[in-house]
Amino acid sequence: MTLQHVYGANGTAESYAFSFPIDQETDIQVLIDNVEQLSGFAVLGGANPGGGAVVFLAPPAAGKTILIRHRGRVAVSSADASSGYLADKLAAGAGVSLSVAADADGRQTLTIAASAVDGALQAEQNLADLTDKAAARDTLGVFSTTQVTDAITASAALDLKKASNLSDLASVEQGRINLGVSSTTQVNDAIAASAALDVKKAQNLADLADKALARANLGVYAKAEVYAKAEADAAHADRALSNLTSAASARTNLDVLSSTQVNDAIAASAALDLKKASNLADLDDKAAARANLDVYAKGEYDTIYADRIQVNNAISSVTTQIDTLKTNLAMTILRMIANAGSSYMGMVAGWADEFEDQTGIDTGGSTDQIYDSTNDYYSNVAEQNNITAFATGTTTTANLTNLTQLHDGNTGSSGFTYISASGNYFGVTYAANRPFSKLRFYHVSMNGRIKDFKVEALVLGVWTKVSITGWADGATVKSTDEATCSNVNGWNTVTFPPVSGANGIRVYCTSVPWSNGDSDTVITEMEVFETTAATNMTMKSIAKTADAAPTQGRVTLVVDPQVAVTYGTDNRIRMSRDGGTTWVTGTMVTEAVNLDFPGGHTVDVVTAAFDFTGTPSGTSMQVEWSTFNNKHQLLHAWYPEWKI
Repeated sequence: MTLQHVYGANGTAESYAFSFPIDQETDIQVLIDNVEQLSGFAVLGGANPGGGAVVFLAPPAAGKTILIRHRGRVAVSSADASSGYLADKLAAGAGVSLSVAADADGRQTLTIAASAVDGALQAEQNLADLTDKAAARDTLGVFSTTQVTDAITASAALDLKKASNLSDLASVEQGRINLGVSSTTQVNDAIAASAALDVKKAQNLADLADKALARANLGVYAKAEVYAKAEADAAHADRALSNLTSAASARTNLDVLSSTQVNDAIAASAALDLKKASNLADLDDKAAARANLDVYAKGEYDTIYADRIQVNNAISSVTTQIDTLKTNLAMTILRMIANAGSSYMGMVAGWADEFEDQTGIDTGGSTDQIYDSTNDYYSNVAEQNNITAFATGTTTTANLTNLTQLHDGNTGSSGFTYISASGNYFGVTYAANRPFSKLRFYHVSMNGRIKDFKVEALVLGVWTKVSITGWADGATVKSTDEATCSNVNGWNTVTFPPVSGANGIRVYCTSVPWSNGDSDTVITEMEVFETTAATNMTMKSIAKTADAAPTQGRVTLVVDPQVAVTYGTDNRIRMSRDGGTTWVTGTMVTEAVNLDFPGGHTVDVVTAAFDFTGTPSGTSMQVEWSTFNNKHQLLHAWYPEWKI
């Protein structure tokens, strides 16, 4: 017998009672989650017939299972053994057998043993007692992992697996499809449909005593009918060679010529130009044979082919040169109208536009294009003059005055004066990140000149020099980094790649004195521009009418990428001959990079060709330029043209 109590710990209770008597504390066994506890508790109530309690020094954790049980010690006296009552003291539990043997005097001997359990795995049958694992698996009737894996692999080639049959499919119809069978309804329908067939079992020879009816059902002739029809035919046995005494009639029937007729025909062919004696087989003179056959010799063909390759190469070279001339002509015209400040200019079979104004652009049909009227280009990034005052957060060196007037919109007010010393700078700092890309200042030379011009941006707390990409507004072009500016009065513009995340910008300048020793140089106004985030723009031209429907088109583009771009991926050029209903995309080819363009710009020259084959005919010509992937790009000019 087993006396025990099971409790679930709540994390706060320390004492757990038991209701059975014990002789001493060691009679109690304590387990937490089936792990016997040897310390950390005290047992109360020894020798108390009403039981006692187990008190833990610390409460067991919540959720733990506490088992308190009697170790099973039972007191047995000699009187029990001698009087025959020993077996009454114990009751056999599951898996235990008790046997009692009595001697001649009636004394009992009690034997306790584990009883066999049906289906149990005995020690001699499991892995623990067998060194041979294969024998153990045979005993257990199981497969090894290798055997299971091999069986699974081998089953991969089977067409019909569990996943393909009815056992895993809720849809019976899908199961029939997997198994490639028909339902009983489908089979019955097919049998019913066959009722309209002409030839069935009941209608063929096997079931019909009437052979004539069988032949009618099968649509065939009897032998006699075949012979009769053969006799009625014009060409049959009695009209062939076997039954004709007239050879001429036989030849007529067989539609052949006699040997005499053949020889006569050969003799008559003597006047023909091409005969056996006239071809290569019977002529030693191959040249005469080729003349008869009207063909070229191999050497002649090779010469002609080589000449043709030279002609094709010459044509290709001329075509390339013509394309280069077209590009140069387009660039010459675009430069001329840019220098002249001309707007949209119509040409024969085309037009030229350097965007002096927006006359040639369909602004209503374009999206997100930003027109810069000062520099005459279209961009997908806007520049804004976002500095409102230089008084707040201004950073300068000594001897620089009147900073509050540096951004008051008045070029006549005094900004500040430089002295003849290196390292003088002026600028502004901000808390917010600003992507600066351009600054311009209004310079008034009193008695000096600006020298050693340099721009720095404050990024992540460090002043870093930026690379100046050019001067504009009529100023003399200087070196790219440490620019030296002579006495240029008026607005001077400096551009540079956008500096993202800048918290400030400052300019270094030194004033160089004139011969009289004075070196005053006055800056009366300064503006710093920041760029907005790049977007994707699409700009379309206005339509120009061609004299007739063009078959091919071409365009020359003047592009100024502000970041690295891939032509054809980060942008696109298209042309239409039906007023923008149908567009043809051109493949762009970079003809030149870093080419000078009026206004101090450095540009790429890109061309694209268009083939209108297979597109709707029309004479309303338009071009469309698009940018992608939010890459900052400037379009300075284009020259579309076409061929009729």
